[in-house]
Amino acid sequence: MGNIYENYPSIFDSYIDYYFKKKLAYSFIKASQEELLAFFIEEKKKLVLYFSSRRKEANKIKIEIFKGDDASKIYETNFGSSPYSSFKVNPFSLNKKKELFIFVVTDEKSNKYMNHFYKNIEGISYKEYLSNMKKWCLIKLRKLK
Repeated sequence: MGNIYENYPSIFDSYIDYYFKKKLAYSFIKASQEELLAFFIEEKKKLVLYFSSRRKEANKIKIEIFKGDDASKIYETNFGSSPYSSFKVNPFSLNKKKELFIFVVTDEKSNKYMNHFYKNIEGISYKEYLSNMKKWCLIKLRKLK
C-alpha cells in the first residue's frame, strides 16, 4: 500500500509529499474509500458491475455509467441497498478496446459519488488519461514549482 507521507523531499510511494501537498495517487485512493462505491471487476471476459455501501442505514441508489471520452450514458439502474452491503449488479460484455468508464452513484439525498475504470489500461496515453480525469473532476492537477 505504501507510506502516507514523505519524511524527506523525494520520489516515493507516498500519497502526500514532504510539503504536505496531495499527490496524484491521493485522488484515486480517496475515491476507492467512499461510503458508496460502484466498480467493475473483470470476470471470465466480462466486466461485472459491483456496488458497495459502507453506510449503517439502507439507501435508495441510482448508478449511472458514462463513457469517459464523450460523456455518453451507457447504463443506468436504480435499487435499494442494505446497510454495509456489497453485491453484483450486472455483467457487461468485454471487448479489447481501451475505454474509460465513469461511475456516478447518487443517493436519496442527491449526494454524488464518482469513480472510474479504465479497461485495457496497458499502453494507454497517460496525457489523455489525465486529461479525462481532470475533465471529470476526479483529480485536481497542481503545477510543479
